Amino acid sequence: SLGATLYELLTDERPTPGRSPSEIFQNLLRGWQPPPIQRSRADVPTEVAEAVEALLDADPAQRPQDPLAVAQQFDALRERWVALSSMNEPA
Repeated sequence: SLGATLYELLTDERPTPGRSPSEIFQNLLRGWQPPPIQRSRADVPTEVAEAVEALLDADPAQRPQDPLAVAQQFDALRERWVALSSMNEPA
């Protein structure tokens, strides 16, 4: 899933432990929740961590349902980051 891929890219860890697909699935059935992203990567902006973690919600009904809205959310975060980065560049 997109959430699992982004989580692993940000933390260099899988969101759900397991050595096989069945072990991962069993952990999910037991209610495993991945550790918060900022626990291992305090430098990740809170808004980014929250957006990725929402994609991993254990309850599918609580996950974002509209792919376009997810893309727009990440695009807005990217634009904000670019704007902030340009403000911090030396003149």
